This record gives sequence, C-alpha cells and structure tokens, in this order.
Amino acid sequence: MRPFTPEEAPIFFGRAREVDALIARLRDPTQRFLVVVGSSGAGKSSLVRAGLLPRLADGAIEGSQHWPVLAFTPGASGDNPLLALASELNGMLPSSAQRPEIEIATTLATAPWQLSDYTATLLADRVAGTVMVLFIDQFEELFTLVARAHRAAFVRLLAFAASTPGLRVLATLRADFLTQCIADST
Repeated sequence: MRPFTPEEAPIFFGRAREVDALIARLRDPTQRFLVVVGSSGAGKSSLVRAGLLPRLADGAIEGSQHWPVLAFTPGASGDNPLLALASELNGMLPSSAQRPEIEIATTLATAPWQLSDYTATLLADRVAGTVMVLFIDQFEELFTLVARAHRAAFVRLLAFAASTPGLRVLATLRADFLTQCIADST
C-alpha cells in the first residue's frame, strides 16, 4: 500500500469532513502542532497528502496557497531525523542560502532556534502572514528507526517550531505509538 499523493487529490474522496476539521484547527494561529493519529493503513498520510495539503494550496485558509510545505519522514536519512529535515529544507532554500545537509542538521541539533532563520529565508519573498508547514509523515519512525540522541534533539526542535508563529507542525502517527510518543515528550 502507498498513500495517495497531492496529484491524486481529484480522485481522493470520502474524507471531506476530516479534512474540514483539520483546516478548522489550522485556521487558529495558536494551533501550531497538529497530529493525525490512526491505526496502521487507515489513510493518515493520504488524508494529509491528498486531502489537506491540496486544499491548503487552493487557499482553504486565507493565504495558505502561499504556504510552503516541507514534507519528510524521520527515517528518510537513516537514524537522524534532523538530516532528513535538512535534506528537504536545503532543497527549498535559494542557492545562496544552501549549505551541506550535515551542517544544517548539526546546527539545528545544537541550536534549534536557527530554524527561524531558515524559515525567514524561505518566506522572505512571500505574502505577509505566510507560514511554513513542517509535515512529518510516519512520526512513529522516531521510535523505530531514529537513534535516541537524535530523537532528543529532534523533539527539542519540534518544541521550538511549535512555539514559532511562522511555523506549523503537522504529523501523522500510528495509534499504537501514541503512548510512547506521550511518554517520550514529558
């Protein structure tokens, strides 16, 4: 099985109520961290990729058509989710701001507030009020593929991101990892 993609949004249906609920939450500027939780294979990734993100790109929230989305999975680059984030981030940055991915990951691990600088660079030429969406798909990889030291640094980065007005964090999580996720975040 694979999730629906944004390109498949026209054939993705039956989840309009859930997408509307996510949009309603994201309309609230104080709602900066949103997790879609469900059982394995329930369609969490499809809901976000083919339901929510295309609706945001169509302007479901005023200005959201300008919101850049940085999507990744924590294990995309091995056991370091910051490297997975850095890889996607680097690809979105203007060439003058690009750095080696390991340099970005190391910086974010030791100084998570630097994410604000990267966000400001990405949003510099965008409409006022634009936010960047960090979409972390398969968040459970944080507990299955990621080294504990990297996990702690990534959680610190997410805590910072959730407190930053120019960022929204969106994640999908298998329900069987919810307890571990809550325990790890305290």
